[in-house]
Amino acid sequence: MQTPFMELYSKEVIEANFSYDALLKTLLHSAIRYSEEIVSKRVTLIDEHISSKHVYFIKSGIVMLQRNGSVTQFVGSKKIIGLDNNLLLDGSRYTAEVIQTVEAYVFDYEEVLQTLIGMQEGWIFLYLNNRNNETFIRNRYLLMREVGSERLMSVLGEIADTFGIREGSLVRIPSCFTRRIIGNYANMAYKSLSRTINTLELEGFLLQEGKQISLLR
Repeated sequence: MQTPFMELYSKEVIEANFSYDALLKTLLHSAIRYSEEIVSKRVTLIDEHISSKHVYFIKSGIVMLQRNGSVTQFVGSKKIIGLDNNLLLDGSRYTAEVIQTVEAYVFDYEEVLQTLIGMQEGWIFLYLNNRNNETFIRNRYLLMREVGSERLMSVLGEIADTFGIREGSLVRIPSCFTRRIIGNYANMAYKSLSRTINTLELEGFLLQEGKQISLLR
C-alpha cells in the first residue's frame, strides 16, 4: 500500500536525494560543527537513561542497540544513530554500545534538528528515519513469534546478510557476535541456544569452528 508520501516521491528520487549519503553531504557542507571519531569496542555511545546530545553517522564498525537489557538491533556502515532522540524525554530510546571498532561522523543533535527543520524538504529525512524504525519494530515483532530454531535461523541469516564475510561456500559471522549476544537477540537461553546451534549444524545449516559460526550457503 502506497502512502501519500510515496505518491509524491518515487523510490529512485528518495534513494538519490534522501539517503544516508545525501543527508551526510548536506550536513558536511553546512555550518554545523562535527568531528570524525574512532570509538573502541565496549564504549557506550548513547545511554537509554541519559538524553543524548549527539547524532552518529557510522562509516564503519558495528553498534549494538539495547532496550532494558534486551538487544534490539545491530547498526553498521551507512546507518545513523541518535536522530530519533526526543529532547522532551529524560532518556534516550536505547543504549548504543560499540561491539566492533567504529569510525563515525559526530554531530550535535540540536544543530542537526535545526538544520533539517530549516530545509524545505528536511522533514523527509526525519520521516524516513522514523518509518525505518517502525518497519524494524514490526519485523522484530514478527520474528519473536517464530519458534526457537526458525527464530535462530532468521537471526543468524540477518546477521550474515548484513555483516557476514563470504569465504567460498561459507559466510562467516564476525566474532564480535558472541553466543551471549546472539542468544539475547534471539531471546533464547544459553543452553537452548547451544542445543539449537548443534542441531542446525547437524542439519547442514551452519558450521562451528571453535567459537566461530559460519553459515553454509
